[in-house]
Amino acid sequence: MYRKALLVPLAAMALGVAGIPAAAGHSSSPRMHVIESQDDCEPISFNAALQDPQACVGAGKTTFDESIAQMLDDGEVDGWEFDSDELKIRTGETVEVRGVGGEFHTFTKVKEFGGGCVQEINNLLNLKPVVECDDLVAPPGAPIGVKVPRGFLEDGVPPGVTRKVPAAKLTPGTHKFECLIHPWMHAEVKVRAAHH
Repeated sequence: MYRKALLVPLAAMALGVAGIPAAAGHSSSPRMHVIESQDDCEPISFNAALQDPQACVGAGKTTFDESIAQMLDDGEVDGWEFDSDELKIRTGETVEVRGVGGEFHTFTKVKEFGGGCVQEINNLLNLKPVVECDDLVAPPGAPIGVKVPRGFLEDGVPPGVTRKVPAAKLTPGTHKFECLIHPWMHAEVKVRAAHH
């Protein structure tokens, strides 16, 4: 049930991420901070289970069945994380998120941490989706009626891609970021006003 149920949201998500560009060059901001979006997916089992040859393009060791077992036992999967999961920066500094694993992730600003947008994972973890999952948009070129959470398009971090966090999301204060697919992947970015 889990495998087949994941196909629809993941296939819809894939429609929207094909055209996501990598960030160009480094910013001239005073300082850049890097967060790595990591996972340990083993491609043969993930691609077979999700019936998608691009579901996992990494060289990880955790099989699909092992990941489900860990989710059920621990509420998360070892190796699926944001590194660093807490940053302290000043306004004007740049944050980049690099996809160094084999799966698609998002780095989405959320009001509160909670469940992601893949209901089957939420069901396994007994989580309620974050409100950001309700903000649905049609991906470019998608069939009529296909919509995905805006975070999949605007905050997606495919393998091998680097994304900059928009400055508008980094105002003074504490900001919570979560992967809308793997909801145990959390990070906090604490922003202080720059000295003048």
